[in-house]
Amino acid sequence: MHPLRGCPIIFYEPATPDHEGRNGQVTRSIFFDDPLFEEFALRPLIIDGCPLGEISATTSLIEEGDHDGWYRQWIVTAERGRWLR
Repeated sequence: MHPLRGCPIIFYEPATPDHEGRNGQVTRSIFFDDPLFEEFALRPLIIDGCPLGEISATTSLIEEGDHDGWYRQWIVTAERGRWLR
């Protein structure tokens, strides 16, 4: 119980591993454990406004640490997006 408020104290435990960013801030990964892969996966969402579902679908096909797979899957996504316009 909280000593002053009389209500139960709930402890939060993160579901994903945390990484310390460049500024010393703790960041939580969404798609990859590798902070560099994670940063580059979120870049299209932040900069270009790419739909989160498209990013999620593409990153789900990339294995952790597979640089060649990263390139192949994003090229496939770009080609598919080009035909949709």
